[in-house]
Parts: sequence; C-alpha cells; structure tokens
Amino acid sequence: MGVSNPRAFLAVALSVLALSGCGGGSAGVAPKDQPAGQNTGLGPGPSGLTAVYGLSPSAASYELPFPRGYDGTTTLGANGAPAGAKLTLNIAEAGLTAGAPATTGDPFPLLITFEVPVTITISEPTCVIDLAQAACGPGTFDVTFFDPTKAPDALTNPRPLGLAMLNGSVLTFRPPAGATLKFVGGVQYTFIFSRDISDAYPEAAASVLFPVQSNTQQSLADVGPLGADVKYQARGSGFLQWQTISGSPAGVQQLTHGNKPSESVVVSGTGPVTLTSVTVTSDFSNKGTRKKSKARGGPGTFVPDATPIVLGPFPATLSHKRAAFTVVSSSGLAVEAHKAWDFGTIAVTACVPKDVHQPCGLPGSTNVLTSVPTNTQFHVLVGDFSGLLTAAYSIAVTAPCSAADINQNDNDGDAPSGYNDNPTGPNAEFTLLSGASAGTCTITASYNGSPVAQTQITVGSAASASSAAVPFALRPPVNAPAGFAVSGKIQ
Repeated sequence: MGVSNPRAFLAVALSVLALSGCGGGSAGVAPKDQPAGQNTGLGPGPSGLTAVYGLSPSAASYELPFPRGYDGTTTLGANGAPAGAKLTLNIAEAGLTAGAPATTGDPFPLLITFEVPVTITISEPTCVIDLAQAACGPGTFDVTFFDPTKAPDALTNPRPLGLAMLNGSVLTFRPPAGATLKFVGGVQYTFIFSRDISDAYPEAAASVLFPVQSNTQQSLADVGPLGADVKYQARGSGFLQWQTISGSPAGVQQLTHGNKPSESVVVSGTGPVTLTSVTVTSDFSNKGTRKKSKARGGPGTFVPDATPIVLGPFPATLSHKRAAFTVVSSSGLAVEAHKAWDFGTIAVTACVPKDVHQPCGLPGSTNVLTSVPTNTQFHVLVGDFSGLLTAAYSIAVTAPCSAADINQNDNDGDAPSGYNDNPTGPNAEFTLLSGASAGTCTITASYNGSPVAQTQITVGSAASASSAAVPFALRPPVNAPAGFAVSGKIQ
C-alpha cells in the first residue's frame, strides 16, 4: 500500500540487510534440526519450506529455509527463551514448490512465518535475503505483518511496517533502534514482502494480502484512499493478494463516470485457491488525492491473457456513484501463484445512428435518431468500448418494430469503421424494420443471455435527430453498466 507507520515498529520489527554487509552481525548461526529423510534440513511446510531450530535465549542467527537459488538468515535478539524451546521458520513465495529450485520469475509476494512454543519478547530481529535467482526488477516493496490472533483488516492487519528497497538481488528493510517483537506461543506470525504498486498503474493503486479462510464469508473494503468493496468466499490455503486500481489495468478498458474512472479489483494468490463467490462494488468517487503515474505495466501488475477468459457480463446496480455486481461461475474462479483475475465494469451502448457510417454511442455524439418513419428500415449500433465482448450479441425488439426475416449477417458495408456488419462484438450493427403503425419501440441488446444495453425509437411520420449529445453512459436503463471478470496474470 506504500504507507509506512513508524509506530508499528513498537509492536514488531523486521530488517532485511545485504548479505555481504551484515550476515547477522557477531551472532553465530544456530544448528538446524534435521527433519526425517531430509539431509539438507529442509522439509515441506504448510505453504513452502520449513526448518526447525533450537531457540537460543541469547542473540543468534538462523538460516532461512529458502529453496535452491535463494539464500538468507534471520537474527533474533536476546529473548530469555527456556531451555529446549524451538523456533519454526516457514518460507513461501509465489509459485514456490517445496524442495524445488527458486523461481526465476518474480518471487513476490514473499512470506516468512515465525512460530515459537512459548511467549517471548525479542528485540531487533534482522533478516538477510539474497534473491539471486529471481528476475525481480527494480522497485520498492511493502513490508507488512499479519497477526492471526486479530481479525484481518485491509488497513491494520496485515499491519504496514514500511517500504523495503531492492538493490541488485538484495532486499533491504531497516527497523528503528529499540523496536521489539512479541511472539505468543504456538501462533504463526507472517511477515509479508509484496511489491508496492502505488505507482505501477497510470492512476492510484493499492494492495493488501489476506489469509484464505476456507468457506467463510470474507470482505475487503477501503484499501488506502480507494473505496472498492469485495465480499467473497474461497477454498484453499495461503494468502490472496487484492489490488484496488483507480481505473483499469493495461489492456482492459473500462468505463468512467464523467472524467472519474471506475475502480477495478485484481486478485491473485500465493497458492491454489478457488473463489466460489465474488461480489464487487466499484467506486466512482474520489477518496483522497489520486496520484497519476506514467507507468504502463511492469512487475507486480496485471496483464490479461493473450486469449483471456471473459466471464459475464453480469447485471450491475448503481447507487451513489457505485456499481455493484456478483460474478457467477459454476466451477469457481481458480487463482494460483501469478494467475489472476481482474474484476471491473463496462457500459455497452445501443443507439440508432442518423449516419449509419458514423458511431452514435460515443460521449458527446449527436449522430442519434430519436424517431423514424413507418415502414422504414433503420440501423442499431451496439458498442462495447472495452473490446472484451467478442462473441455475438442478440437483439430483442418490441412492436411496432421488428427484426423478423432480416439477415443480420448481410455484411453489405453499412456499418462504421470498427463495427462488424453482423452481430459479432465488441461493436456490431443490426438492421430493423419500423413497422406500419405509430408507436415507441424498445430495443434491447443482450450478450451471453444477459441484457447489456437498451434504447428506444419513436415510429412516426418523419425521421428526426437528437439535437443534444448522447447522455452519459451510466444512465439506466438506456446504457446500464455491467460487471465482468477477465483472466490474466501478475507479471
């Protein structure tokens, strides 16, 4: 989230120092217990690799159980642990498989779990990590601390500790002098290193990791200055990383409310997780200052698959500049390692053009007919400016208009540039007949069986055009917003 709170170090501190410069200071490296059948001392943990040590009551360093290709130690200060006490360390990172070499891709988020059997207070713990095999790239990284004895909260648990800097292959994070950490016996505390994405997207963005609580309703709300809400249930273990973005990732164009972008939400995970239900509420209001960036993607950001799976559109409801929708999937949404989903809103437009060779659904367009003569063919343009809806639309028409016996696949060239002269999305042209009697026709375009756009035309004695610009796209029922989910990855 890119927000540092120095007072948080009074509760917990973790320092990541360069291998060549610190190496745990003068403290010796404690011997490692040898798990059965593991000559290296490494064994599969709950979500990665685990090592168990005798916990020294005085300052000592312990080798972190990284896979081959990484290296590191952690140093714990004097703590008064009783004789025979053990320290269990567990490492997990995106895509990590127990016993396998370190990933050559981006390893973040990186999780380090500490567990001791007794309650102790430790002063100035330090950690030394060299990610030599990882293709990390430059950047800054959020360091947060998750306390499982407290309820997850987007702002306070995981608790923001500050930013770590990556210099070459070495990640560095320093706590203030005198910082202490209290471990309660038998509790697994997790230190989380994740990319700071606040400047990774063109508009403001923030992220948070939440532990998966299988088959339990969980919620995400108000990450930093951003206000998108998510209510979800999931199956699996590990953590889900949620990114809230003011606007949308590159390659996924979404709608705006005036000149304010709709917030979208991206989810990825540290392990195999299935989202069984997801309800997203996108916010259109400015909550705090939104810092614009020249960034256009990069490590830690979402990119859609080359041929993405697009779920939806799902009907969205509008309330106080917010659009809410529920994602429906019979098999659930699979999230694993860098595999991710982007949730957002789009608006599909439907209108009757005065000039069939020009679009009529763009904001500010006056190329719109409001009435047509009787017994006249006219055209309807259906447009999805996100470019995501690439299958065919269907259209329904009320009397006196009709679409009966009209070949919608004539491809006779009577469509604007960028529109298909057939029902295929994202932009399509339809031909209709006004009928012999006067009246008002309601025209509804659907996609995957769900209505996505609606317009009306009056059938009268003469054609007339609108003298005003097309109204803003989020004015139901003319062009109501719809929700969708797009498959992709965290690069």
